Amino acid sequence: MSDSNASDMLNDNGNICTVCGTPTTIKCSGCKTHFYCGKDCQTKDWPAHKTSCKDFQLERRLARVAEIVHEAYLTFRENTFDGVIEKIEDGEDVLVIHDGNPWNNEQYFTKFPHKLVSSSRRAKLGVLTAWTCDEPYGFLNMLIVKLLEGLNVDMQEIGVEFSRIPRKTVALTFPMGKPLSGKQWIMDFAGGQYGIAQPFHTWEQYEIAFVDKLVSVYDIGTAKRVFSELAKIAGRYILVYGLVGRAAAKLEEAIDTWETENKPLLTFRGLQDAEFEQQKSSLLGALDNAVRTFIRTTDFAPVVRKAQMSNPAFADAMFNTKSKQLYDEANLLLRNVSDKHSQQLGPVYSYDSSDKHSLEEFAKMASSRGLHPLVVDGSGGKSTKIHHIIVGDL
Repeated sequence: MSDSNASDMLNDNGNICTVCGTPTTIKCSGCKTHFYCGKDCQTKDWPAHKTSCKDFQLERRLARVAEIVHEAYLTFRENTFDGVIEKIEDGEDVLVIHDGNPWNNEQYFTKFPHKLVSSSRRAKLGVLTAWTCDEPYGFLNMLIVKLLEGLNVDMQEIGVEFSRIPRKTVALTFPMGKPLSGKQWIMDFAGGQYGIAQPFHTWEQYEIAFVDKLVSVYDIGTAKRVFSELAKIAGRYILVYGLVGRAAAKLEEAIDTWETENKPLLTFRGLQDAEFEQQKSSLLGALDNAVRTFIRTTDFAPVVRKAQMSNPAFADAMFNTKSKQLYDEANLLLRNVSDKHSQQLGPVYSYDSSDKHSLEEFAKMASSRGLHPLVVDGSGGKSTKIHHIIVGDL
């Protein structure tokens, strides 16, 4: 082939063989990012390419898992919304939510205030994920685990310190000792409250953009186990964890039913794009319907009235003590503080629940990191507690 013909082909398709430079349209069937002129060149390049190829394939599967769980959680949160939002100020650097008294609603759950966020997806994500840092992992644990079933990854729930605000995410990493790259990813389904709209990141990207230090590591399923214990505490915790936990149980029943009638969730990862979208829509629709039906057809008033008669101060003290105890016992960093590996992960973080930031300070801090933060102003004052972190790392 003449140089001019090769140049014409290159201009047409823009791709050349990774090994020899010959213009080609043949992609690696695994990652679809590398091009080869034929089998010989692909075989020759495989020792150098195989690790990144497998990483890319795994990353694509994990991204699908994150997409499904994120959409499922946002819908679940909208169906089980329990806030009373009086006003929203959607500024460039800060989303300020003015919340009211939720105790006036005898059915506990409220309609999501679509009219207040109709013009901004960013604001809607912020409102939906306010106060929810652990919720996706506690209430949607079954969905996460089923979607990840069979993948050669280690899974942990981790907490990180973002300035003085702890974050809860799910970390995914190759098992220790395996001859793989050790690449790590983060699924953060509640990041909308900090302007982090995307749920899936590489750990490297996430750490650079948002993280000061790692403060806790829990086995997957820890939040779910802790929530089941916190649901036993009198007062509002019976509602926050108990009633929403009952809705989550209906979601889990719907998952089992959908799998029985269709296919195992783990198959989602390998579907062609069109079928993936079709099956995702079917699954999410089934989960949405199950939770909405439960909320619509259940009388929650007796449970709410019982919760209202409890002693709030006593319940709060019980919650703070129990929450700290359960998470401290589960924190692998605390349990293995003398272990060399856990020491390398970072120091244990101590959080002062009385710490306050002015709205201006919080906005400035978050803006410097390119974030659109959420601030909850429940007192009407110039400063507010960062009280949307309700469990974990406290």
